[in-house]
This record gives sequence, C-alpha cells and structure tokens, in this order.
Amino acid sequence: VQADVRRILKEAVERADSTNSWGSVSASMRGDLRRIAHGEIDWRSLLRQFVGSAWRSDRTTTIRRINKKHPGMMPGAHRDSRPKIAVFIDQSGSVGDGDLELFFSELAHLSARTDFWVYHFDTEVDDKSGTLWRRGSRVAPTRTRMGGTDFDAPTKWIADKKNFNGGSPWDGYIIMTDGGAPKPQRSRTKRAWVLCPNTDLYFGQPD
Repeated sequence: VQADVRRILKEAVERADSTNSWGSVSASMRGDLRRIAHGEIDWRSLLRQFVGSAWRSDRTTTIRRINKKHPGMMPGAHRDSRPKIAVFIDQSGSVGDGDLELFFSELAHLSARTDFWVYHFDTEVDDKSGTLWRRGSRVAPTRTRMGGTDFDAPTKWIADKKNFNGGSPWDGYIIMTDGGAPKPQRSRTKRAWVLCPNTDLYFGQPD
C-alpha cells in the first residue's frame, strides 16, 4: 500500500511540475511533497545557500556620509553587500516552452531573496537578452534562441568578463537546462546546475 501511495504521489507531483498546475498549493508544501515522492534533497534550499554564499561587499565613497576619523576633511564610505549572480537559461530546441515556464517560475521564487542577471543561451550567449531581475519582481517567460546546446558558451562568457581590477565581476552563476550537451570546461567561478524534471546531465557528475 505504501508503495502504491508513493507511486501515485510521484505521478501527481511530476504531472504538476511538467504542466505547472500546482494551483493554490504553497511552495513549502510543494517541496514537502517532492521530498516524500522522490526521496530528494531540498534543492531549493541548496540553491538559496549557493546564492547566499556568493555575497560580496562593494565599498564606495560618498560625500553624504561623514568620515568618522576625519570629519569635514574626507568623504565617508558606503558598503553595499549583494551577490553578483548570473543565470543562464538553456533555450535550445530540446527545452520546451513548458520547461521554460518552470525555469522562470523558479527564478521568481529566487528573486524573493536577491537581484540577479538573466541571459538566454544555446550554442552561444544572447547578450541582448540580458535582464536584471530585481528583487520581488516578475519577468514573463520569453524565448530568443532555438539552436543546439553548448555549456562552454556560458562558461567562457563568465570567464571572459573582467572588472576594473582584472578579476571576475561575478561571484557565481546558474545554468538552467535539460542537461543534453557534452561536459564543459572547468569553471573558476562557482557554477550551479538546475535541471528540468526527469532529466539528468549528459556527462554525469559535474565538477
């Protein structure tokens, strides 16, 4: 009986995920049902941890703040702590519109915690698709690419970006995909993978 209940629950969860038909079921309850049905870890919690570990503190001077050591002589400092995260959405032909809707739905949950940049890619990154997804806002699902898939495209794109100090302006990036492409080169920047339901990375365990 327990096996039958788990099978029925698993089928219901997969159907709700694939058609985005959870209705009024809360996000926390969805996570509980997924863990019961699949015996999976809470990947949303891991994703939040990934974003939370990628915080940096930017220091800028401002005349609106008073320098405590030299008041009236030097401007004060303002520190802005925030994660520098980029999200790359696989828009190859194998990723259906329903999968894209799921990706954008999960990003809406992530935006409750922080701002991040979103880019589309297939065999190359679509720079024109770059969108700053601000905290608490919603972005409608869109498609700008329809080619193959090359995970080296976002990996090289991140590696090629340099700030004024010669370092990387990004603290981490997320690739949302169905996993159907060869293994990319190693990344010096933190990289996380988010996969469509019932898919896996073509090359197995990532670095």
